[in-house]
Amino acid sequence: MAEDNIEETTGGENPEDFVAEETGERKSLEEERQEHSDTKVGEIRAKVETAPASEPKFEIEGEEFPVFMLEIGGKDKERLKIELKKGGFVISDDAKAMFDNPEFTTLENPEQIDLVRLKVSDLGFPDGATTDQIYAKAQELGLELCPAEVGPHQRLKDTDQPIGEWYRIATKQIVDRHGIPGVFNLFRPADGSWLDSRIAYPRLKWDAVDPFVFRLPQVSQKS
Repeated sequence: MAEDNIEETTGGENPEDFVAEETGERKSLEEERQEHSDTKVGEIRAKVETAPASEPKFEIEGEEFPVFMLEIGGKDKERLKIELKKGGFVISDDAKAMFDNPEFTTLENPEQIDLVRLKVSDLGFPDGATTDQIYAKAQELGLELCPAEVGPHQRLKDTDQPIGEWYRIATKQIVDRHGIPGVFNLFRPADGSWLDSRIAYPRLKWDAVDPFVFRLPQVSQKS
């Protein structure tokens, strides 16, 4: 009697055949869904892989500033002077004196570092600030002073500096030929690209618009 009920329910078909057919349909549906899912995942991965990598930024109170990389080291001071001359850059006498100071040193091996350029006002000084105040604020924000060799290396790299632009390299001050403490100054007057120095007494006050380059702890991915 039980077998008759089964036949009525399945339309006379073998119940095992019915279960097998249903299971096959479910597997087919699952396989289709999986293929569709795999296709979508592949599309998403392709978009991620082909999307341009986001450039690193340094943030101060919600405002972002571009971070750029620079390779330093691997060249002694004499080699740097030669390359600057070959590149057509002008080195002021005061900058040459900074080169000749024993405090100007270079790394033996090349190394990539992250840098950021900030105006004095970006650091929270709308009315300007002294060298000591600027350096102290930068340190508070997690920034570091640059090695002295950043000056000539950045001068070699920055070949497209707009006419009239200038910026200073935030380093420990090095005395120039007059015995005055200074930092490297990269500027572009009408007569060429210069590597100069700028007086940087600890209590010298800088204008709010004066730009400085600082070093960051490792931010971008190095290869």
